[in-house]
Amino acid sequence: MTVSFDRTEIPERQFKFVPDPVTMWYAGKIILKKSSPDAPWRFQGGTVQDDTLREFRVTVEGDNVLHIFNEMRDPPGETRYTYNVTVRLGNESFTCKSPVIVNDPH
Repeated sequence: MTVSFDRTEIPERQFKFVPDPVTMWYAGKIILKKSSPDAPWRFQGGTVQDDTLREFRVTVEGDNVLHIFNEMRDPPGETRYTYNVTVRLGNESFTCKSPVIVNDPH
């Protein structure tokens, strides 16, 4: 998936995630890439909210890629998780708290 960030926008519109939500049917990883490799910001980290089953792990790979590993421990049926992504631009950090992962195990 791609992530765009524009600090000149109002906070609710600074980030754009494509696609959002992202749906997973099996264990694996979500790869977030900068929409433009030349963008001046870099990924700093991320967290998945309400991860009571401890099924998610987030790593930053270089400046342009963030991986969300998903072990898919959910019972059958759809479970939605909001996650945070933090980026760094210069000496400032910015966090988006609205994108969604949908786990729908088969």
